[in-house]
Amino acid sequence: MSSARQGGMKRKRVPVKENLPVKEKKPRCEEEITSPNTSDERLPLSELSGIHINETVESRVFSVFTRCKKACPIPSTQNIDGNLLWKFYMRKDSECSEARSSYLFTSNPSIQPRMRSVLLEWLIEVCDVYKLHRETYFLAVDYLDRYLSVSEKISKNQLQLIGVTCLLIASKFEEIYPPKLSEFAYITDGSCSEEDILHTEILIVKAIDWKCTTITPDRWLSIFLQLLYIKEGDVTVLTKFSTKLYDTIARLLDLCSLDEGFLRFSYRILAATAFNLVCSKPSALVGWGMRSSDIKECSEWMRPFWHVLKEKCSVEPVSLNMKSLPPGPKPADYKHTLMKRNVSLDLLSSAQELAEVETTPGLLTPPSSSKSTGKPATPSTRD
Repeated sequence: MSSARQGGMKRKRVPVKENLPVKEKKPRCEEEITSPNTSDERLPLSELSGIHINETVESRVFSVFTRCKKACPIPSTQNIDGNLLWKFYMRKDSECSEARSSYLFTSNPSIQPRMRSVLLEWLIEVCDVYKLHRETYFLAVDYLDRYLSVSEKISKNQLQLIGVTCLLIASKFEEIYPPKLSEFAYITDGSCSEEDILHTEILIVKAIDWKCTTITPDRWLSIFLQLLYIKEGDVTVLTKFSTKLYDTIARLLDLCSLDEGFLRFSYRILAATAFNLVCSKPSALVGWGMRSSDIKECSEWMRPFWHVLKEKCSVEPVSLNMKSLPPGPKPADYKHTLMKRNVSLDLLSSAQELAEVETTPGLLTPPSSSKSTGKPATPSTRD
């Protein structure tokens, strides 16, 4: 019996769509940036074209500039103010971190962490089948966590409906050709109707205050890797970093997203920690305005997940030579941005068991084994 079925969800077997063209993504634009005069005042993006950061007019100096005292790692060009862009990223990360709460299971007692894990594994499968991007998945995870964080007493029977609706919203923002509403209803095997999904969509976007653009862990990872590769005066927006390096780190983030501990850390810290575990390059943190102490707690939580990927999936650490970095992708090659079904509840359970052994005194570490039984772990998620 599948893990989703044990979690109370219905799923429809969908034939895998082969040889679909990879759709080129366009960067999203933020709709507005906070003005310094009042916390409620908003300045439309269309009015920002005439603003110069070096102006001495006090009303033109954004208050967001003072929120981060760390150095700006993004270089400025003729058309881009790196300082403005970095401070905007930092503000968005702070806002999103505050909107997600690890106490969502307390306010929704009928929903257990394992149920969230089952739901997210199913969303990964859906993304893989429909060739959706990894960014779409992480946006859906963000909407789900933020919605549950502000909700109370959500029934476990509503969880699949909420999850598939979050994926629908994320697809509208990220995908050029998102799946149709009827397809989202179809994959639930009749458990969720089109009317239910549309109604839930309104509830979710209202609950998250219509804030549907987020700097996800996947986006932060791309930013960090791009910063490693760009040189002074380089103005290209094409991907320059190694896609193999990206896939390895992104896979670790995929697995970590299934665990409830994912809610405890900001997306920027999660991406930086995953990079540091895979590459063992703490010196890169300095260039991103961070110190090793900033990711210490997250590293302790994430280390068992990385250990399991190395042991059970033969994932190898990446040794980076900053003078000779791995080559980047071919021009217009975006295959690495697609979501792949390369993590499972079985891997999650192994990582959680290892973490429990490491944090419980007096317990011996079980011997490692590379043998697989061929049967995925499908423990019940019911109360």
